[in-house]
Amino acid sequence: MVSLRVTFSALAVALAGQVSAHISIWHNSMFGFNQSSFGVNRPQDPLAYLPFDQWWFHGHIGLPPNPNDIMQLPVGGNAMVELSCDKGATSWYQSAPGGDTRDPNNPDSPCPGQPTTQYHTNGINDLGGCALSVAYKSDINQVQPEDLVIFSVNHVCVWNLHTYFPIPANMPPCPSGKCICAWHWIHQPDSGSEQMYMNGFQCNFANATSTTPLAKPQVARRCGAEPDKGLPARPENCTYGAKSPLFWLQNERNNMFEGYYSPPLYQDLYNFANGAQNDIFEGYPISTPAAPSDVSTTSTSTTSSTSSPLPSSSLDAPVRVQPEPISSSAPPSATPTSPCPPSPSPSPLPAPQPTDTPPNSSEQPTPSTPVSDGTSSSPSPSPSPAPQPTDTPPNSLEQPTPPEPSTPVSDGTSIPSSSPGTPTATPTNHQSNHHKHPHQHHSQHHNGCGTSRPPPAVTPFRRADEDNEVYVSEQQLVKHAWSRHRRLSARGKQRP
Repeated sequence: MVSLRVTFSALAVALAGQVSAHISIWHNSMFGFNQSSFGVNRPQDPLAYLPFDQWWFHGHIGLPPNPNDIMQLPVGGNAMVELSCDKGATSWYQSAPGGDTRDPNNPDSPCPGQPTTQYHTNGINDLGGCALSVAYKSDINQVQPEDLVIFSVNHVCVWNLHTYFPIPANMPPCPSGKCICAWHWIHQPDSGSEQMYMNGFQCNFANATSTTPLAKPQVARRCGAEPDKGLPARPENCTYGAKSPLFWLQNERNNMFEGYYSPPLYQDLYNFANGAQNDIFEGYPISTPAAPSDVSTTSTSTTSSTSSPLPSSSLDAPVRVQPEPISSSAPPSATPTSPCPPSPSPSPLPAPQPTDTPPNSSEQPTPSTPVSDGTSSSPSPSPSPAPQPTDTPPNSLEQPTPPEPSTPVSDGTSIPSSSPGTPTATPTNHQSNHHKHPHQHHSQHHNGCGTSRPPPAVTPFRRADEDNEVYVSEQQLVKHAWSRHRRLSARGKQRP
């Protein structure tokens, strides 16, 4: 009965190794090589959201190999490494809990009898790649993440059981004939949950004679093309030369901080070329591509070259429209062009009587004389100060003022003409017209459309709360108009 239970337990462990179908490197030089016989923290188990001591070298530092079990890596040649979901599918099947599980019909399958999704890929074009790193220290307890340097990459890992890693020819020999190496793998995000893999092993570079040390590694940066996101390659953002492994998705000591569905990969995406990494040595000439010119700056410069030149500051900063005071007199070259179509000069028309004049008033309407609409080619005389309005009381005995010629405007009121050089006042019924025709009012004052009245000879300004011109003399003109109207009405009532 006891032997039967042991048999079932061993079978359960073996089946668990097949069903979980994760990947590990397998060699007797690795730390935790015999941990595959247990169901906890096996070498092929994934690493995610773990503290440093549990993910660093897979938490197997306390499970070292035999001191003399060292993987020999031929400099300038290829090192063959076995990658599998189960030790039983490798040449080390004798120590596997389930024995020999190799498939003679598919001898290079990393997971015999399992679909590719069991090792996190949907096909050979959906692989994240894996890598080998080294620290030139013989004691694994002295190794820190910043000591490891990636020296070989295979882009189609983990597609094959027998995976080959080219070794740079200039690798220096290891101290005391032994270095600490590691195997690293992160898969694509579209097949299974996200995680990383890492296994440590003792290594040595066979026949190494170079004396050039490795350069200090730098953190790799995302710089390759991402067609699924519509992003082109950004070679100026790449890390060139010696690079650290990608430590990602752990609770401590990450050097990669990409999102869950944007894993870092040992691919061109992070400037990991396939094969030997020959740029990892001190003194190796590194040439970093320059960043491409900004498209908007280029197009702006091209456009400006065919037109008037622009100052350099106008290409770098957005254009801001700032309200400025408008000068009352401008040079001839700065004369604005009216947006309104030209209209013929108005013909002389009799000025209508004021609407507020009582029916019994005997005051006769004053004849009107057209004035210039500003289109005359004769030079304008220099402006003189506008006359100050006088408010005469209705009962004043002041003699009637001789009638003055006036100019008809579009709202039916008259503008008394003035001597050359004197600005004209506008005695319009400002308040009533403003409420009845507010748009027409602003158009007549500001656009010049529909009226032949020249603007007052005063300095206009822009208000801060709206983009309209307001003339400072407008209130005075309205007051003057109403005062004159009251005087004329009073005089009409006093006449016999």
